[in-house]
Amino acid sequence: MTFTRCPLIPFRIPAIESFRTEKVKICGIVPGRFAIAISPSHVLQSHPFCENFCRYPARSPREYVNVSAAHVYSAMPANGASTTAARIHFHFRRRLAGGAFSAGAFVVPMVAPVSEVRSHQDSAAARARESCAFPLPAAPSYLSRMPFPPRRSTVTTRVGAVPIGSGHPVVVQSMTNTDTSDADATAAQVRALADAGSELVRITVNDEAAAAAVPAIAERLADAGVAVPLIGDFHYNGHLLLANHPACARILAKYRINPGNVGGKRRDENFRTIVRIAVEHGKPVRIGVNWGSLDQDLLTTLMDENARRAEPLDAREVYIEAMIQSALRSAALAEETGLAHDRIILSAKVSGVQDLVDVYRNLAARCDFPLHLGLTEAGLGTKGIVASTAGLSILLGEGIGDTIRVSLTPRPGGDRTEEVRVAQQILQSLGLRSFAPQVTACPGCGRTTSTFFQQMAEDIQGYLREQMPVWRTRHPGVETLRVAVMGCVVNGPGESKHADIGISLPGTAEEPRAPVYVDGRLHVTLKGDAIVPEFLAILEDYVARRYPA
Repeated sequence: MTFTRCPLIPFRIPAIESFRTEKVKICGIVPGRFAIAISPSHVLQSHPFCENFCRYPARSPREYVNVSAAHVYSAMPANGASTTAARIHFHFRRRLAGGAFSAGAFVVPMVAPVSEVRSHQDSAAARARESCAFPLPAAPSYLSRMPFPPRRSTVTTRVGAVPIGSGHPVVVQSMTNTDTSDADATAAQVRALADAGSELVRITVNDEAAAAAVPAIAERLADAGVAVPLIGDFHYNGHLLLANHPACARILAKYRINPGNVGGKRRDENFRTIVRIAVEHGKPVRIGVNWGSLDQDLLTTLMDENARRAEPLDAREVYIEAMIQSALRSAALAEETGLAHDRIILSAKVSGVQDLVDVYRNLAARCDFPLHLGLTEAGLGTKGIVASTAGLSILLGEGIGDTIRVSLTPRPGGDRTEEVRVAQQILQSLGLRSFAPQVTACPGCGRTTSTFFQQMAEDIQGYLREQMPVWRTRHPGVETLRVAVMGCVVNGPGESKHADIGISLPGTAEEPRAPVYVDGRLHVTLKGDAIVPEFLAILEDYVARRYPA
């Protein structure tokens, strides 16, 4: 098989450096070898992803493998490093004898000297190579666990006392849904969100009454001992409200601006007004672009340019590019107006998971600002939780994202703090942060017709949630605790041993006894009607011993 005519760069395997991502192209795959080409405008621009499907003989004449290079990223190094890094995700399908197929995937980490990359960026110096010295890994390697890549390198932006950026943990934030002019109700909800673990809370500032209420909200929070930074969410009239209410401008820890609706013909002037006020008060700004309120002038310009192309992009690609340009142009305008580079956070929110992933992958490749992640309208209940988890997990797993919000639509009278718990659970499930002890519970089956273990798991989860505000300060590290509540003998003892502390309840027709395991060893066997309070007492004692005050 011959390679396409383009410069190819050989890669070798060492440790991956910290990097920014940009898409590259697979140029050819031959038995045991592959080659890639890095875009000539490396990192400076984003290009459509090119995909090559190649067929080559595999382990026997009766097999062939279709290989697609999906999710291919190259990188420029951070902090002047001398190498550039890439991770290529290969997805393949192998046809076996008899017509059956097997499928798999593997990830290849690589680095190459920056000098080689730069030499290939110069078309005059670029020379095509017809082979690559790096062999494809052995078949079982795609089964090996690959760690998450390093966080995308960003500057650090401080929102109040909370640092945001790649050098710090991913931050959870939330938003109130009260009438901000009702200072009592808004302060109460901010407090509830902060108690649930929200590290930043955004409030709507949409009119004069809302802006005037911000000092009263902050006063009530201070009286309650709540120090969470407040973020003002501005649309349409933020330049007027901040100018007319200097106390509001002073108290808010950050301003959120939507560049799509800060004004029509006076858009740039209104935007600059908000930025000047931010500079005056030393506040950071989040430039938050939304799919549903995109700058129509910019979108129209890009659509017209696209229509004149020899091979026009589809409308979705133009929308994505418009969102990215809106964010980056606004950031450039903010810096021209005097806002420091490290006082800017960007977001580009959409409602679809795949759109979210594509927008943020492209945006992450083109700047070093911290990024706020989230679906702009995740939806109700299960749909909202699953969609948010799917989209955020992909991006966080690629090292993209510095703050997150799960924008759930609450049921009437529902608990607003649910969005905080979901966001925390996403980060904790990915192993990026720890917020609260984790309870592993059996899902139940025909061996567990009793609902006792389900009720016990719920009681223990509720107990842990109630105790965490106290435990968090009294027992540092308790958020890493793992508890197991299992329903029968099949997996009960094993799962309980793997947890820090666990209980294996009897299944249907099993002897009515519940062994308790502590640090992998049998501690005691409980019987009778007081199993739950006895187990909670053992749990309380374990926490006090393992996480001393």
